[in-house]
Amino acid sequence: MHFRSLAFVAAAAIVGSSASLYAGPASGRSLKELLQEVKKGYPTTVEEFNSDSYAVSRHAARHARPDVHQTFTYADGSTSEVKYRRILLISWFRGRGRIAIRYSVSDDRHSRSVRDVFNWAHQASGDEVLSQEKMDSLKALLPALPHSDAEPPIHRTVLVSRQMGNEWRTETYDGAKLPDALEKIFKIIGERSETMNRHKPPVAVPVTGNGQVVCPACRDTIAVGKANGVCPCGQRIVLGNPPPKEKK
Repeated sequence: MHFRSLAFVAAAAIVGSSASLYAGPASGRSLKELLQEVKKGYPTTVEEFNSDSYAVSRHAARHARPDVHQTFTYADGSTSEVKYRRILLISWFRGRGRIAIRYSVSDDRHSRSVRDVFNWAHQASGDEVLSQEKMDSLKALLPALPHSDAEPPIHRTVLVSRQMGNEWRTETYDGAKLPDALEKIFKIIGERSETMNRHKPPVAVPVTGNGQVVCPACRDTIAVGKANGVCPCGQRIVLGNPPPKEKK
């Protein structure tokens, strides 16, 4: 089956089942583990196309190079081209990795962000032109981003690529403990609401009888072994009963 035809079949297959594909529990696997599952070449079955590993690989593939060249074709047959060169690209994976919160800054000072849901939609996109002062501050922070060999579970994986001289370098960070330079970058470009829960103080949550906890922020159920102190939504959690409410 042709890849494009397969994409349409795969898209049709997920209608009515998007809750299980996109809102399912985090797998606990790392970016490296998921990428190792992807076969070379295009997927040949709907199951391969709809796999978490393939979705993650397509998000990660955007980090291959800094240049962007897109051609859009409209209903009347006309086309338009978009070209720019990025100096920074960030993909913050959510849940099972099918969703990536993506930020980019190009050399023309455009700061873009979008929630990219694999094979479904680009949602809540934004585009801002940074002031020259902010752009200079951001460029000064890029060399301060440290090398990292972190392999957190995919729901805590933050993939960061940046231009360093003639090199396009990529690092993998743990969303539960981002380097100071990256935190400062988020203050410059503006952090999206999807990851703001991480700034809230840790919340004590009880363990249920089946060894799971319920996140107080997003209400998702997480296996204790996969919680690791943070929910895929970013809310920090600790195991234990919350303090009793004070009587008025």
